[in-house]
Amino acid sequence: MTILPLLIACQSTSISSSLSSSNERILINNYVVAVEESIKIVVTFTGTIEPVEFTFEGDHIRILTGGYIRGHRSNTTTRVTAITPSLLTTSFDVFVEANVYQPVSTFEQSEGWLNPITINPIPSLTPDRDFPMGIDISTVKALYDQGAQFYNEFNQAESLFFILKRHGVNYVRIRLWNDPFNRFLDDNGQEMVVPYGGGINDLETTLDIAIGAKAAGLKILLNFHFSDFWADPGKQVIPKD
Repeated sequence: MTILPLLIACQSTSISSSLSSSNERILINNYVVAVEESIKIVVTFTGTIEPVEFTFEGDHIRILTGGYIRGHRSNTTTRVTAITPSLLTTSFDVFVEANVYQPVSTFEQSEGWLNPITINPIPSLTPDRDFPMGIDISTVKALYDQGAQFYNEFNQAESLFFILKRHGVNYVRIRLWNDPFNRFLDDNGQEMVVPYGGGINDLETTLDIAIGAKAAGLKILLNFHFSDFWADPGKQVIPKD
């Protein structure tokens, strides 16, 4: 069988690569990704178009549909192998960039921001009973989109989903709004779309959060608001649609 050359290109501004090739494969190393930020790996086999599967060990990265790679824990390296049904293959490394917490406020020590918190366990709430130990994380994507990071007990940046799972959370609550945007025409007749805020939990945002939660092994409580923004027993605003 003739092994066709393989090219892997990465659409990202934060990448450094070294390339070595032979008649059988092209090997690219050092793809750099940040925690909860994605880069897209585009695989092209010269002379043929085939689907590509990615395999790797561990949970320091996640590969989404379409070849998007997302980092989970900083300062880690994961070896990834790409393979097609006809066994064309290549391997490359994905490095989640080092990100160690740096103090940003003079009040951290005086106010005890980082002091451990101890909660006495309730004996009847055992893991085998699957009692929901939950938290609402509906705003997490909006925070990540603004550059926020969450840090684990080792002061390393890590996906919030994995931090929560490792510390006893088993459920997350995610709200779903219909169309949380103000839409209007500007002076030139162009449509302007301004989000209401509050996490911007339209379907796309909520799905993104849900996929991240499931990757960490968390269960999901989906909170339908049946509205474009917050709804509660005393506030039921009919959606624009």
